[in-house]
Amino acid sequence: MSDTLIPNTSEALEEAVIARLKARFPDLEVEAFPDDPDEYRLNHPLGALLVRYHGSKFGPLLDTDLVVQDRVMAVEVTLVFRSLNGKEGIYAYLEAVRLALAGFKPPAFAKLKPIGEEFLSQGGGEWRYAIDFATTTTVIEEGEPDLDPLSTRISFK
Repeated sequence: MSDTLIPNTSEALEEAVIARLKARFPDLEVEAFPDDPDEYRLNHPLGALLVRYHGSKFGPLLDTDLVVQDRVMAVEVTLVFRSLNGKEGIYAYLEAVRLALAGFKPPAFAKLKPIGEEFLSQGGGEWRYAIDFATTTTVIEEGEPDLDPLSTRISFK
């Protein structure tokens, strides 16, 4: 595969959200969701924002010949913090993340809108919450070359 990122993929969405959060929250650890979340340990003194693509739903076909359809994509930000309350607690950062991403328009996507948040867990001195956002992009089939032979002569008899 090429190193060039296709603009409306799950990877592109995740990268755009990570870049936005890094710019808005330089005081936090911001990274892609870990491959093994059960083994993740918070090393930052305050907290971390972990971003992952959360899935898609596809709309009906918009064309009769080509596959063209809307794709509603979700992205989740998991917040991992040492404190629940106060200006450095997870509640304050849940609101700050919502404000940072609501209305943010990644390249090749519609604006993000918040769709839900929930408590995940508490233990080992860590609080975990998740906030989900949705956006829309368009799916268009990848065209195949027409390999049928071209007509060069038509005869009517």
